[in-house]
Amino acid sequence: MVDTCTITRSIAEERDEGFDESTGDYTGSGTGTNTIYGPDICAVHQQAEQDQTIAGGPMAVKLFRVSLPFRAPEIKIGDDVTMNTSLDPLLEGVVLHVREVRWASLQVTRRLVCTRRVDARNLD
Repeated sequence: MVDTCTITRSIAEERDEGFDESTGDYTGSGTGTNTIYGPDICAVHQQAEQDQTIAGGPMAVKLFRVSLPFRAPEIKIGDDVTMNTSLDPLLEGVVLHVREVRWASLQVTRRLVCTRRVDARNLD
């Protein structure tokens, strides 16, 4: 893994005063995000693309697999993965949204299925 990313978790409006490491939840009120992971190493692979209708318009939903070291903390559905650095300069700054977290007993990396929505009308 040679790319780097940061994973953040959105804090609901009523919950931003602190992160309880024992429960993995936030307490308090307000808005914002907390950094869950990184910046640290990761790897990204594009998997598939699905055409969907979202808010009445065509959208191409791109699926990506993000791999993290097994030592990474628990990642949850809805977290955001921001690509910091990459061998592919087009990935830098891209934000992906965690859609699924995959587990396995013999897994050597933490695998996340993420999406990036793009307006299908702008694709060639």
